[in-house]
Amino acid sequence: MNSPRWMKVVREVRLHLGRTLGVVLAIAVGMVGAGSVMNTYSILKQALGEGYLATNPPSATLRTDPIDEDLLSRVEDLAGVTDVEAKRWVDGRVSVGGAWQPLRLFTMSDFRGNRIGLIAPETGVWPPTDGQIVIEQSSLPFAKARLGDELTVRFADEVRALPITGIARDPGLAPGWMEHVVYGFVTPATLETLEVPAGLDRLQVVIGDNRLDEEEVRRIAFNVKALVQSTGRMVYAVSVPTPGRHIHAEQMDSLLYVQGAFGILAFVLSGLLVVNLMSAILAGQVREIGVMKAVGARTAQVAGIYLALALVLGLAASAVAMPVAAWIGRAYAGFAAGMLNFDISGYRPARWVTWLQLAVGALLPVVSAMIPVWLGARVTVSQALRDYGIRERHFGSGLGEKILSRISGPARPMLLSLRNTFRRPFRLTLTLLALSVGGAVFLGALNLRAAIRRTMDTTFATIEYDITVHFARSYPVADIERALADVSGVVSLEAWEGVRASLAYDDGTQGNAFSFTTLPAETRMVGYPVVEGRWLRPGDTNALVVNNQLVDAEPRVRVGEEITLVIAGEEWAWRVVGVVISSPSVPVVYASRAFLAARAGEPSRADRALIASDGDLSGVRRRVVQTLEEADLQVTSAELVERSRAVVEDHLLMVASFLLVMSLLIIIVGGLGLATTMSLAVLERTREIGVMRAIGAAHHTIHRLVLAEGICIGILSYLIAIPLSVPMSAVVGNGFGQIAFQAPVVYVTAPSGLLAWFAIVMLLSIGASFIPARNATRRSTAEALAYG
Repeated sequence: MNSPRWMKVVREVRLHLGRTLGVVLAIAVGMVGAGSVMNTYSILKQALGEGYLATNPPSATLRTDPIDEDLLSRVEDLAGVTDVEAKRWVDGRVSVGGAWQPLRLFTMSDFRGNRIGLIAPETGVWPPTDGQIVIEQSSLPFAKARLGDELTVRFADEVRALPITGIARDPGLAPGWMEHVVYGFVTPATLETLEVPAGLDRLQVVIGDNRLDEEEVRRIAFNVKALVQSTGRMVYAVSVPTPGRHIHAEQMDSLLYVQGAFGILAFVLSGLLVVNLMSAILAGQVREIGVMKAVGARTAQVAGIYLALALVLGLAASAVAMPVAAWIGRAYAGFAAGMLNFDISGYRPARWVTWLQLAVGALLPVVSAMIPVWLGARVTVSQALRDYGIRERHFGSGLGEKILSRISGPARPMLLSLRNTFRRPFRLTLTLLALSVGGAVFLGALNLRAAIRRTMDTTFATIEYDITVHFARSYPVADIERALADVSGVVSLEAWEGVRASLAYDDGTQGNAFSFTTLPAETRMVGYPVVEGRWLRPGDTNALVVNNQLVDAEPRVRVGEEITLVIAGEEWAWRVVGVVISSPSVPVVYASRAFLAARAGEPSRADRALIASDGDLSGVRRRVVQTLEEADLQVTSAELVERSRAVVEDHLLMVASFLLVMSLLIIIVGGLGLATTMSLAVLERTREIGVMRAIGAAHHTIHRLVLAEGICIGILSYLIAIPLSVPMSAVVGNGFGQIAFQAPVVYVTAPSGLLAWFAIVMLLSIGASFIPARNATRRSTAEALAYG
């Protein structure tokens, strides 16, 4: 490092330390974007893979009549079954902030002996004891409760205050704050005090050698079903989740892929700055390279010096970026794990993540610098010693030059800034690429946020009711309508019923259970968009309308097809007449309530009431619940549609906000690229600026010229980013829509995004040009004229 050639390069870096640090920072920013996603992915992959399997999740769950030890023993003896366990969960209500909210309580005969779907105690007492409750940790924010508080719970007419003695985590549950429900664990004796039957009715089995083979798991699950039915019990539903996969794993993987693509994009664009930096160093050292070659240096030796410098820049950026990426990655993994109800405290990024970041961080600058370094190192001695600076054609030597030459007056001095903007076309292209892509991603992220809101508007615009009331069991529709006929604030209502159904397969097995909803064919409460076929009509018999989520889950379900559904253990033939996009985004089918009642030969029944109101919704909900309970109609929950929307929308916007953060990283890289470009432009025109000063140009005039050039580049990037954001928004919106809604989101342009992007690009342009403009006048006129 003491040789003259190394000392010379170090001296040049020190002379232009600000520009060099800017490139290091840009590479670091790109690495943070890509590295944070890599760290997040590594942690979540372990948590969702190894961690989820470590809970010994059930391979299948059957809902049946009460289970005894003899049945458990017989199921465990079946071929392929390695473990079996009986559980129960019941739905009630809990008082939260003076209002009754949904409650789900889980119980089993021996929590301490829990082997399937392991529950992890966190604080307080575990397992729950009689007369007390252990709350699931994800429900705490929604329940507005903490350890030591009392939960007031209600089942039918029984109201009890249960002390919270412990907090536990069940990774198999969707988070309570997201689902708008309070989860709790209680003993069977506690359920009996609430006058709730404590008989265990959920049979969970674990398949052994082939637990990841879905077809084999389903086959064994239906062998279990046959055995259970042979004991005289009914099997109401069989659920076989994707083996070894958390229910939200696919969505999280998809989101990480999108975010990772943005991170890698920021990283690649930061490599463009290395090209500019090396071009700058080489442009200022052409004569020095000539001298080195004149005294015997070979082209490879000269190139090696500058490539080594690029390696040092990459290592320096890696040293800065990797700790930051690790911290952000862990923080985001914790956020994502919270949405999936997982604890990541025991997981760290895999070693390959660290080594890959280091390798890519070190090599990207070297690879980026190869072309400019090789071109610069190949210069001959005679060419180098005769170097006089800029050799590329100025902008518009043809038509553009003729147009500019006709402009005169006060604007004419600014034409020099315009010419300078296009003086280095290749460098300008790289700068515009980085900044414009950052702007396009930024606009795409803002458009996505607007699209989410618009899609939610469109989705909930199909819903004409304001309150959903769920009952503990089904009641005659006439009783529900009679009870609510005179409630103040109730404009209209409809009673629906939902049961669980599954698709019968040709091999005797069934698909996973989904919601089978019966409603008036002429319903006024929903207007779901029909994407194929038609909606239900009065007089329909076995007609069925399915939503697009069921079509995705069961490809054999198509308009015009005859399908067989298993409902309450009975097989029913149906004809699919339409496909709709409905809310919520889970598989649902719709059938005529009148047809079901006629077939059953009894009055229509319902387990929920949909209410449209024109009054204060909270007050109406309170009066509705009170009236129904006075009529001995047991209510389990009464939810406001607007509150349900807010929960879903806030969750989606939080995820979309991370894409906005990634876009800002790309914009930062583009801004640093612009700063490097402006610094190079001033450096190359040092003698030109000296001449301007020698003939009387004031400092503020030169400052304006440099600032005008930076603003010109900023405006160009602003204009390029706008059309570029259209396909960017479409790709991101469609991808996100398929993940979140199982349908493309409604494309929306956010006008505020255009204003925000203009403000950002102007601030970046002025900020990136300020220091180079000041440096342009720091040299004396004599030094500037002698430069080079």
